[in-house]
Amino acid sequence: MTKPLEKAFAQAVKLPKNEQDRLAKWLLAELQSQRRWDAAFARSTDWYDEQNTVILKNIRASMSPQGKILIIGTVIPEGNEPHFGKIMDLEMLLSPGGVERTESEFRELLAASGLRLNRVVPTKSIVSIVEAVKAD
Repeated sequence: MTKPLEKAFAQAVKLPKNEQDRLAKWLLAELQSQRRWDAAFARSTDWYDEQNTVILKNIRASMSPQGKILIIGTVIPEGNEPHFGKIMDLEMLLSPGGVERTESEFRELLAASGLRLNRVVPTKSIVSIVEAVKAD
């Protein structure tokens, strides 16, 4: 992994929104440079499936065969149990548009992009790390 990418991983979660946007622009520029990455970072996949599929397919095209995508975002638990992510999902539907996803919905989204959900790593916060790899 390159030094700038290592630095981005270490600091991304702590960044304010405008800095996360700068990081996303940097990552896109790096992906478009035709390098093959072992890892890519995505802050969120809250957009609708159509937009996400385009983004994830572009990231996939720049991945090395053993590459991984790490998505930092809320993974809503299945079922009817209360969860703060479900409130966030309702707010997103009312204002900017987009959705929060369950693990099975992440699995479907990633499959539509030529990827496979490898694992979901919970954190002590509301967000989890969704790890995806190229589908076989």
